[in-house]
Amino acid sequence: MKRKIVLLAFLFVCLFLIINLEARPVKVQNSQTRILDYRWMQANDMNMPLINDGKFGQTSGGDAGFYWPGGYPNETYIYGAGMWIGGRFRSDTNPSVYDTFVTCGYNPSSGGNEFVQGLPPNDDPSNPDEKIYFSSDADWPLENSVGEDSIISILDSYYTYNDYDTAKHFVAENLPLDISIIQQTYAFTGYLKDDILFFVVNIILDSSKDTLHGAFMSICADCDIGNEAGTSANDLVGFNKEYNMAYQWQNETEEGWSHFPGTIAFKFLEGPKSNGIDTVHYYNNGLDSIVIGPDDTIGMTAFKIFTIDIDPINKIQRYQIMSGYNYQTINPSNPEASYYPFDLDAFGPCDKRFIMSAGPFNMIPGDTAKIIFAVLMATDTIAIYTTADKAQAIYDSGMQSVKEISTLPIAKFDIKSIGNNIFRERIDLEYNIINDGNVDISIYDACGRLITRLVDSYVKSGSHSVSWEGIDLRGNRVKNGIYFVAIESEGKSKNTKVMLIK
Repeated sequence: MKRKIVLLAFLFVCLFLIINLEARPVKVQNSQTRILDYRWMQANDMNMPLINDGKFGQTSGGDAGFYWPGGYPNETYIYGAGMWIGGRFRSDTNPSVYDTFVTCGYNPSSGGNEFVQGLPPNDDPSNPDEKIYFSSDADWPLENSVGEDSIISILDSYYTYNDYDTAKHFVAENLPLDISIIQQTYAFTGYLKDDILFFVVNIILDSSKDTLHGAFMSICADCDIGNEAGTSANDLVGFNKEYNMAYQWQNETEEGWSHFPGTIAFKFLEGPKSNGIDTVHYYNNGLDSIVIGPDDTIGMTAFKIFTIDIDPINKIQRYQIMSGYNYQTINPSNPEASYYPFDLDAFGPCDKRFIMSAGPFNMIPGDTAKIIFAVLMATDTIAIYTTADKAQAIYDSGMQSVKEISTLPIAKFDIKSIGNNIFRERIDLEYNIINDGNVDISIYDACGRLITRLVDSYVKSGSHSVSWEGIDLRGNRVKNGIYFVAIESEGKSKNTKVMLIK
């Protein structure tokens, strides 16, 4: 992330002078009974509860859930956490007018959130695809080119959620963004890889929407080390800008614990693409700045600390804190006076929460924005840097799969994706036929409707490859979702499932 000294006029003008304006209409989804799945990610001496409505680190009963080391369930470090997504839509009637929207994946004040399980539409109360999948499950959905499970780490998870349901939003004024999220977690184990969980979050904006301007993606965490109620609250928070890492610890023992409390950290590894944003923003009294170029991958641009007494309570306050502003002191006529993107812990030992944000960027309809972060554990605030270096090294190496993808030719009549069967721009497929003959390879949607035909010709026996770029018969880009690739030859047929997320 570059830092130079130039004033950002774009953000504060759009952010604070036109926030209480006309809302953009969005689709209304009926509230249905969804499959609320809750599972424990237990690996690397870490025990992390996952819920497929976007929350993590919290039990199904709403109590602190993430504990470390394994085998000590009373030694908890997270009360609750989740993603916040915010930005501004233009008015349909006046393109110069914007309204601010934020979807909150975990509200530290109430424990609630604004997501529902699965991908839209939210009209099937018994859809099994809404569950949380672990790579140890027999029905793990991701495959590689030879039909084996596509597994990145010793234990992967995969689940989806969305914010389309208006009934899930805290207040009627905060309409959905119409975003879907595909979330995966990874636990690499072995020498020098313990005490780390990776989160990869893909956020998809509905293709029917307008561009989401000034968008931010944030991780909100209420990290309670043990008992943080009343006079027992004694947590401290630190942030290292060079490491893009927030960490929480305490200097006192916890009653009933077998170990002196360790240190929990969240390390930001990758943010979204700027998609045309070109801004520079002063901070630190004009001595430093955040620079975002039009094609940059954005790093961490704000880290804010707050307590239960000053939790942001509405979409405007949440958006301001995501953007790096102190919402308590904001002055619309001089918002830059309240721009403090990187907080120091001024509260002392107490119950607190923090938020780490990346933005602003433009989120294009139908596109996918991605954020990657890691949750880390260590014995103290010095050892946490060693764990952070290990996490960075794993990320820098490309987070390689624990399985080598076979390069041998397919030995039977079949068709498979080359690599993971989730794609954004293009998916490469490998197929094999036993004898020379006519081959038909076609794409169908989840309802069985023909989308396009990739191959319809005479093909020699052996292994071949073909690609699909998500284009239908009319030359139009298809919507995000699950599609089936079917091959037919000599009266035999096979199919494989692929998922488009951009």
